[in-house]
Amino acid sequence: MREVPVSYGNWTWKNYSSGAVPDIVAATADPDHDGIANLAEYAWLLRANASDTMRAEIQEEGGVMSFTFKRPRNLTDVNVSAECSPDLKTWSPASSVLVGSDADFDTLRSTATAGARCFWRVRFASIPAP
Repeated sequence: MREVPVSYGNWTWKNYSSGAVPDIVAATADPDHDGIANLAEYAWLLRANASDTMRAEIQEEGGVMSFTFKRPRNLTDVNVSAECSPDLKTWSPASSVLVGSDADFDTLRSTATAGARCFWRVRFASIPAP
């Protein structure tokens, strides 16, 4: 028996009925209203139809703020990265360092420059198949 490849399309097929409308299966949709879009639920191995919590957190240590997030190791059709904004309008990629790994995820950390304002977010981007 052939194994079904892991992809966002197969994830939606597995989690939603074949007759689900595009508004439900779209990458930006949040049909379970937990504040996490479908593409993020797929990338973070969360449950499509149940409330979940994000795989990211902000920490403060010694007056330095950092943002830690999970990036999937085994998914080739989604990119997960951190972005920083001083004003919630202009977003730039945040430099991140690898701080740990497990079978499913790399854990990355971004640190704010001392005295700088940084609002963080996680960006999920679909990668088209070759």
